[in-house]
Amino acid sequence: MKQFVKFVFKIFFFIFVFGLSITQSTDADLNDRGVVVDNKFSAGTLDVTEFNPSDNSSVDSLFDVKGVAPLGYEVKALRLKNTGESDLIYSMRVEKKPGDVGLCDALSFRIFNNWDQVYLGGFNDLNYQSHLESSEFADFVFVVKLDSTGITSNDKTCEFDIIVNYWSSESSNGKGFFDEEVVKNTFSTKE
Repeated sequence: MKQFVKFVFKIFFFIFVFGLSITQSTDADLNDRGVVVDNKFSAGTLDVTEFNPSDNSSVDSLFDVKGVAPLGYEVKALRLKNTGESDLIYSMRVEKKPGDVGLCDALSFRIFNNWDQVYLGGFNDLNYQSHLESSEFADFVFVVKLDSTGITSNDKTCEFDIIVNYWSSESSNGKGFFDEEVVKNTFSTKE
């Protein structure tokens, strides 16, 4: 009986291999096709620079504040410069890091773009979007103020990122080039 099972297995195996060798390819293969219409290709770059607005000197981080007192504030600036040849659209938002949200909630932003106030409020609602033409720049002055409410001890820290996303104005529906710049910041009531 064991020999018979081996014999039947060999026959089925031979028929299977023979069947595979004579079959034709099917149309079930995956295909991908791209069509280039105008052969036009361009890319833009956005230079993000933190600086001190009083003397235009560069700084290592936008906000690195220690010992901030209730009703105290800090002023810094951020320059966005389109160094490419195509127009760019950019957006700016804030993302808080996990930690002491009490201090983060007590901080408020006032943001000026080329001396026009574009935002006044807390971190959670900041979602600014605009555009830069080729070789154009925009200076943002950030005033971050610590409101006296909500602060109960001198041992609090708020870490947050200012996130700048940008993409080509020729792009649509999320296609094309895009990038993200992250500017890290720290506010602390500790000395």
